[in-house]
Amino acid sequence: MSVWACAYRPSKSLTHLHQGPSLEQFTQQFNRTLSGNRFLLDLRRHQRFPVRFHTVFSGPKLSESVGTVINLSQSVCCLETDCQVYTGIQLALRLEVPDEAPIHIERAAVRWNRGRQLGVGFITIASPHQERMAQLLAKLKPGSEAAP
Repeated sequence: MSVWACAYRPSKSLTHLHQGPSLEQFTQQFNRTLSGNRFLLDLRRHQRFPVRFHTVFSGPKLSESVGTVINLSQSVCCLETDCQVYTGIQLALRLEVPDEAPIHIERAAVRWNRGRQLGVGFITIASPHQERMAQLLAKLKPGSEAAP
């Protein structure tokens, strides 16, 4: 791992300032080092849970399309679809939770796409749907009495 040095000398009394690698560079190096051990550093804000929910989504320049949510957290999901969706497009999503009423996400944005998978960040969820999402995620936590 390299260390960068930058010099700023407005007077003779100030010496070199040392700056280590950025957090992103450190994380990449750490993950490369430990990838043989199948351990990766996860800096995500919220825990993600593997799921298989049918979803219907649409956007301003996108007709109603279908997909499958494969992981879910409080603020994001990953979904698989055959529809071509571009990074940055805003969507409305309806998550078809088995044995429950759908959860509506009024506004979300596609953060990334890789092949058939999309990373979608939630922007606006109405209060009743936000509460239902929190209840669903609580059920999905390992050790939860309501976990399937």
